[in-house]
Amino acid sequence: MLRALGVVTMQTFILLRRDRIFWPALGASLLISAVAALFSSWGTEDLVKMRYDFGLFGFQLSGSAVAMLWGVKMISDARQDGSMEVQLAAPVSRGVWLVGKYLGLGACILLISSLFVTVWQAMLLALGYNLMQGPQLLAFAMMVLGWMVTGALAVFFASLARAPLAIFATVSTWIAGLISPLVGQATTHDTPLPIRLVVATITRYWDLQQFNLVDKALDPAMPSLRFILDRGLYGIILIALLISLASIICSRRDALPA
Repeated sequence: MLRALGVVTMQTFILLRRDRIFWPALGASLLISAVAALFSSWGTEDLVKMRYDFGLFGFQLSGSAVAMLWGVKMISDARQDGSMEVQLAAPVSRGVWLVGKYLGLGACILLISSLFVTVWQAMLLALGYNLMQGPQLLAFAMMVLGWMVTGALAVFFASLARAPLAIFATVSTWIAGLISPLVGQATTHDTPLPIRLVVATITRYWDLQQFNLVDKALDPAMPSLRFILDRGLYGIILIALLISLASIICSRRDALPA
């Protein structure tokens, strides 16, 4: 099983690395860093913070888009080009096949993130700044964990529906996770109780703002260990839950949607 898992993971990693999305994503990181660098020409502390806000926001959108597109596309392509049937005839169980696909996706997300961080750090050095410190690196690490959750979400919906519907469902659920804390704060005692309960449940269990640490990127000190572990475990649990559900669904079906 481990050998089959490794083969599927490696094949997925190679295919995604050669995908046409890879180079536009790298180009986006260069563009984001270049635009963010313009803020430094004004040289005020507020604009230094603005540079980080803009840079991390741009990376967040770019990485999330890549995770969603790759997560859905790799499942849909495998069904259409027949590679899924070939690998399942090895034999490889559908659950192992899906986990391997996600691990390959995760490896590519880590590769993209390392390129993003390298480009950002090069921009900082070119502007005369030092190497990033712990809070900045933590902000990037949590952002990447959020991408991994988004990728798992895309794989989950791709195991349920065809590509267009899977992309729509992934984007909608991703947006819901980003705005759920804001909606939760907007509820008052005048809000009907059923709505408050639904919003509170969504906010508690599906809050993607947990991975947004842009407000702590320029803090002089690292957040507490419990703060970091809470968010890290939250992300890992979400990934495990989404991929487990997708594997169960995939194992109980004759075929994945095209």
